[in-house]
Amino acid sequence: MKVQRKAWLWAGAFAVFLFGLSVFVLSLGYAEDVSHAANDEGKTSSVKGPSLGMSNASIDSSKMKDVSAQENGPVTVTTKDKKTPEKRALEDGQNTSDRVTVGDQRVNVVAPGELGTGQTLTFPFDEGQTKHLQDIGIEATYAINSTIPGQTLAVSETSWYLTRGEKATVSLSWIPRDAKLYVGLIDSEGNFYFVPFTGGADQVTFTIQVADRYTIAIYNTDTHEVTVQGYVSL
Repeated sequence: MKVQRKAWLWAGAFAVFLFGLSVFVLSLGYAEDVSHAANDEGKTSSVKGPSLGMSNASIDSSKMKDVSAQENGPVTVTTKDKKTPEKRALEDGQNTSDRVTVGDQRVNVVAPGELGTGQTLTFPFDEGQTKHLQDIGIEATYAINSTIPGQTLAVSETSWYLTRGEKATVSLSWIPRDAKLYVGLIDSEGNFYFVPFTGGADQVTFTIQVADRYTIAIYNTDTHEVTVQGYVSL
C-alpha cells in the first residue's frame, strides 16, 4: 500500500515538473518573439527611402516660384521680383525717340506743326483742384479740367525744367470715351513726345532722358471736341 502511494506521489511530482518545464519553455519562446518584434520595428523605423535629390542643401530659394496669389483654375507661375513690364502700344508710322521714355521704352515724337491742322491752344491747370490736392499733402500735382476741340493740340501754360531721371505722371479720363488722345511732353524746341491714350481713361509715367524745359500736351485726334479731366504729378 505504501509502495503504491509513493508511486503516485512520484508520478504527481513528475507531472508537476513536466508542467513547470513546459511553462518555462513557452515563456522563453514568448520573450524571444517579443525581442524579434522589437528589433524588426527598430529596423523598419530606420529604413530610408530612395533619395529624390531634394535635400535642403540642393534647393536654390532664388529660383522658387510664387503661386500664393493663385486661387483657382490652372496654376500660373511667376518669378518673384522679376516681373516683365508691359509695353505700351505706339502709333505705327510715327517716328520714335529715347529723349523721353516710358520705363526703358521709346515713345512717339513729332516735330512742331506736324499734327493735324496744326491748331494749338494753351490751357491753365485747375487752380481750385490743384490747391486742394496740395493742401491734402499731394505735392507737385496739378489738376486738369479742359475741353479740347477736334484735331487740336492743347498745351499747358506752365512749364518745368526737368533733369535726366526725373519723372512726370499724367492720368486722364475723358468723354466721349471712344476718342483717341496723344498725351506727352513738349520740349523747348517744340518736339512733342507722346503715347496714345484710348478707352476713356489712361495713365502713363514719362522718364526724362535729356534735361530740358517741358510742358504737358494733349492732342485730340478726333474730329469732335473732348472733355478731359485728370492730373499731372511731377
